[in-house]
Amino acid sequence: MINGYRELISSHKFSRRSILKGLALSTLTILAPIRAYSATRSLNIILGRPTATGGAISVIADSAIKMYIEYGYSKTSFALKTKIVDCAPNVPTIFDLANLKSSSTVYYRIRSKDLTEKTYQVSEVNSFSTQKKINSTFSFVVQGDSHPERAGKMFNSDLYYRTLQNIASQKPDFMIMLGDDFSIDPLIEKGQADQSRIENIYATQRKWLTTSAKSVPLFLVNGNHEQAAAYLLDGTATNPAVLAGNARLKYFPLPDLGSFYSAMPKKFQMWEGPEIITRGRGAMLSLLLSILIGILKTR
Repeated sequence: MINGYRELISSHKFSRRSILKGLALSTLTILAPIRAYSATRSLNIILGRPTATGGAISVIADSAIKMYIEYGYSKTSFALKTKIVDCAPNVPTIFDLANLKSSSTVYYRIRSKDLTEKTYQVSEVNSFSTQKKINSTFSFVVQGDSHPERAGKMFNSDLYYRTLQNIASQKPDFMIMLGDDFSIDPLIEKGQADQSRIENIYATQRKWLTTSAKSVPLFLVNGNHEQAAAYLLDGTATNPAVLAGNARLKYFPLPDLGSFYSAMPKKFQMWEGPEIITRGRGAMLSLLLSILIGILKTR
């Protein structure tokens, strides 16, 4: 828009033709980014399980598409790419990137097309970091108790969205959610805790979390309202704890045990003394510490 008016001012000619020309340039300047934006389909992206040489990208599209990811170490050059995969609508597809450079920023974008399109659309560029070098600094975010089911009481969608925007703007290396973010209590109380309804809770929370988690890898910790603790298991496949676990594994790329991530013992001491913390908020704090200890041990 500024370019159009600059031409009028520099020419010192304010004829009807020059004014119309300036307005045309202004309109083109405004409309160009709108067309570019509208050409890009909506993709819900969550990053997870980052390592020194890899990371997972979980993508959901609202229609059936073919999709692949281009990535590299520059905002403008994407020398690497994944295989093209067929993606069902509203079902997460996970891309595991491997053989990445350690202590590096990895930039990526998604190319996709539906059955009617001849060319691939390209998404915005996002990024994440692989594990930093020994003795270098790193940053992380801790957040919890979002309780989306308590709208109007202790949850405000606009404020939550703004919080996640602020997290993304800070560019931390990863984010840990402390729990009570996927409460299935209301479903249990109503006798409606089936797989479909529980998955809807995880899918709904994911719509907010993509705001930050498309550029900040996410770790999840269970709170008591997730109703997913081991002591709640009763040996049946329809137990709410099992259904909640299934939903978490489906909608979020959680860490796999292996060469990078390891699990703490079922019971362990956080400090010298007899105190063993295994349940409640203490258990969540224990898990948070175990994640940080694991990260520091690999540094």
